[in-house]
Amino acid sequence: MKFDRTPVDSFDFALEARAQLALFRIAVTAGNEDKAEQYLWDAEICARASGARACLEGADMSLLLAGEPSLIPHWDDGFEAEERGRVVWFGEWLNDMDGLNETRPSVSLTRDGYVPALEVSHRGGDCEPNAGHPRATLQEAIGAAKEMESRWHFDECID
Repeated sequence: MKFDRTPVDSFDFALEARAQLALFRIAVTAGNEDKAEQYLWDAEICARASGARACLEGADMSLLLAGEPSLIPHWDDGFEAEERGRVVWFGEWLNDMDGLNETRPSVSLTRDGYVPALEVSHRGGDCEPNAGHPRATLQEAIGAAKEMESRWHFDECID
């Protein structure tokens, strides 16, 4: 995918997604499956980027994508991923006394600030993240995440 100029907002990415989708349809009609696959991939990537950018902008889905059912799930994925935030810090896994549970504090950066969380894994299974309220600084959030972990282990010892 080659841009004449770098997309700067959710609308730019939505426009590029529709352009790539149009190229996909042309390639399919022409019987060029390899190019068609690449154009479709690029359209999906741009739709996801549009969703992520829209989340940061506080914008709704562009009408360019709202009318294209095949791209809507990719836009939603991008929006939701950005809304959850990106993990910017995580601590070490810590086992409880019986070794059945593990915890790890973490912090994600979202548009609302730094969100402390505690990941809990029961018997080596999937993690259950428990998120706190956004904090203004990374250091505050790290402190809150570590406190969440201490409370979890302390409460487990009391029960």
